[in-house]
Amino acid sequence: STQSTGNPIHALEIAVEIQVPSSDHVAHKYSLLRRSKGIILMLMTSVAATVQGSIVNYLSSFPTGMLILLPGIYTLLFLGIPLTHQDTTLWNFSMRKWVALRVIIGTLAAVTKVWSFQNLLIGDASALVFTSPLFTTVIATLLLS
Repeated sequence: STQSTGNPIHALEIAVEIQVPSSDHVAHKYSLLRRSKGIILMLMTSVAATVQGSIVNYLSSFPTGMLILLPGIYTLLFLGIPLTHQDTTLWNFSMRKWVALRVIIGTLAAVTKVWSFQNLLIGDASALVFTSPLFTTVIATLLLS
């Protein structure tokens, strides 16, 4: 048992059993090249999210629906054509309920992200957007335990 040192962080400790794969398993499944590619893609995602937030901040007089709907339509058009050539339809696929839930949550996330970029300084909003891994960890721990 841990003794309290008066540090508020110790009061927030949660006992969670985490199974960490062996380093051999990680090295085999995720080669250095694959991990490097993942890091580069994540950095590109971070830069793209910051640029997107800057554009939303600049277009703060536009209605929120327009800032979300138009990129969504363009994304559908951009990805819809390759999907149909891979024998994947946009309407008939497995796990539709989960996809519908993801769409609802994604829309909520997009709306709140746009509002945050419209109401905060770009640096503050960007920093808060990148706290999502903390919430992912907490939610994953709760759902997967």
